[in-house]
Amino acid sequence: MTPDWVRTDEIIDPEVQRAALRGQLGLARELGLPVIVHDRTPGLELLEILEEEGVVEVGAAIHGFAKDAEYVVRAVEMGVYLSIGRSVTREKNEVLMEAIRQVPLDWILTETDSSDPTRVLEVAEKAAEVKGLTREEVGRAATRNLKKLLKL
Repeated sequence: MTPDWVRTDEIIDPEVQRAALRGQLGLARELGLPVIVHDRTPGLELLEILEEEGVVEVGAAIHGFAKDAEYVVRAVEMGVYLSIGRSVTREKNEVLMEAIRQVPLDWILTETDSSDPTRVLEVAEKAAEVKGLTREEVGRAATRNLKKLLKL
């Protein structure tokens, strides 16, 4: 069985997937470009790969963050941004809510995969509610962090 590295009907050897990922991360590191990756791996495996491949120095963010507080601690220690998506508006997942409470404002991003980009306002609103902040505070922090990640 293939771990959920890539969603496909085909069975792709996990080592092939890891090698492809490492190749892409190496290219990003060589070019000095930040990476934004979706982590569907168990535990801290992807964070370990990001660290091993040295991409944290050029910038890294986890897209669609949906992990636990332990993951937050490790990502922040490494300097990896955590991007909160629409799952925060749909799920009654206390583990995720507690994890979001633990994300420092200096490491938070917001996002939406919706065809309606204004949905990111719902994400910021819910993240703010969970963290005991205003939507504007979360929005300002996320904007500042994205500019820093992308070196704008």
